[in-house]
Amino acid sequence: MSKFINKLKQTKPGFMAPQYEHIFYSLFFLGQNLLWGFAGNTLTFLSGTLGDVALASAVLIAPKIWDAINDTLFGYIVDKVSFKNGREKFLPWIRIGVSGIGIFTIFMFAIPVGLSTIGKIIWFLAGYILFDLLYTLLDAPAFALPTVLTSDNKERTTLLSGNKLWSMVGGTVASVGTMFLLDYIGWFWGAVIFCALGVIMMIPLIVCAKERLNEKEANSKNKDSKNNKVQKEERYTLKQMFKYLGKNKYLLITLISFFIFGMCSVETALSVIIAQSVLGQTIYGTVVAAMVSVSVITVSAVIPRLIKKFDKFYIMVSGILIGTLFSIISYFVGYSSVILAAVFMGLKCISLATWQCIIYMLIADTTEYGRFKSGTKATGITFALQTTVSKGKAALLQSFAGFGLALVGYDAARVASEIPQEEIVKNRMWAFYIFLPCVGYLLALGILVLFYKLRDKDVQAMTRYNNNEIGYNECMEILGNKFGEPAIKHE
Repeated sequence: MSKFINKLKQTKPGFMAPQYEHIFYSLFFLGQNLLWGFAGNTLTFLSGTLGDVALASAVLIAPKIWDAINDTLFGYIVDKVSFKNGREKFLPWIRIGVSGIGIFTIFMFAIPVGLSTIGKIIWFLAGYILFDLLYTLLDAPAFALPTVLTSDNKERTTLLSGNKLWSMVGGTVASVGTMFLLDYIGWFWGAVIFCALGVIMMIPLIVCAKERLNEKEANSKNKDSKNNKVQKEERYTLKQMFKYLGKNKYLLITLISFFIFGMCSVETALSVIIAQSVLGQTIYGTVVAAMVSVSVITVSAVIPRLIKKFDKFYIMVSGILIGTLFSIISYFVGYSSVILAAVFMGLKCISLATWQCIIYMLIADTTEYGRFKSGTKATGITFALQTTVSKGKAALLQSFAGFGLALVGYDAARVASEIPQEEIVKNRMWAFYIFLPCVGYLLALGILVLFYKLRDKDVQAMTRYNNNEIGYNECMEILGNKFGEPAIKHE
């Protein structure tokens, strides 16, 4: 045991993270997604509370405006504000977010039964706005954190791989736990349990992590700026921010694909409703979720090993195509056998698991490309835009999924009265649940295949150049003429 503890404490050479920070970073996202996974059931919760899925879907549209405003604004603030003389940029925001996120998540699910319909909507929106603000404070900086924990690109990839693996574990546990506990303890106590567990798991990272590269830059800021060949601080105007976005075309391409894929990922948004209305009982959702979790966790665990041998972009392409094939098979297998349906629904989630693991790595790669092309280290705005798109599509997804259910004939009042849906409605719901993700996945993948040209070796070269580890000639020899000239030329 002592040898294991000493290994965790061992500090790596240069600007690299010790092993315990890897563990705490993964644990953070496990806890975050226990909380987020439970909070992701807002459509199911609100449609049951209001008794109308179309009304619930309409209510869920409003927060998307707040999502778009606060995430983009916050990304700009992160890049403008420094703490402790520049030694911390991301951790203080994460600490603020963690301190209040649990309280307002519980508030959102604590709507008093006696309120009028308008009163319930106002209560929910107030809780959601505060929940969303605090989630923004902890989410975007947490994704950006590996860029200051370590200077090694492979280690950043390892951190982000662990992030996605344990994010999926947390989301899966939340999905299974929600469906298992819902009939016994209700929404309020479910929120209390998941929020308590989530916040406890997030605390070690914000207490123990260290922003090494920001500390390095802070120690160097008194040097002659003419001798600093790499930009040291992320301070720029809104005009420069938009200029940066214009130069970082791969970030825009990735975010567009991310949005399309996410808008069609109705599996998570509809899991409880499909279990209730198509499979017959909420508890059946635990069987499906268990099979999905096996698929997701297995894929998430295998991908870091595959990345060591293959370019992650091609791994993503393969995973999505395999999952799409199983999606088509799932439709024809049907839902009459819960076990058989669960097996193929798990297999079809190979697409979702592969995408969720790798897309965030691609976004992280675009930060190095953006710095290479603009000379601006805009990590904060990059990951804030990611969070904006992520939460924007999540808010829209709930509404989109709800309107889709209303269109195929789903009746939330029947569920409340324990009356089964008509068989034709079940068939339509099943087709919607299976085929919409297929369309979105293939469309998002097609955009990346056609327009996203960054590969692992290119990003590694840009990272080394941005950190002044290699000169112009060596970098351009690796990159060729694929990406043009860097904004800052140094030998």
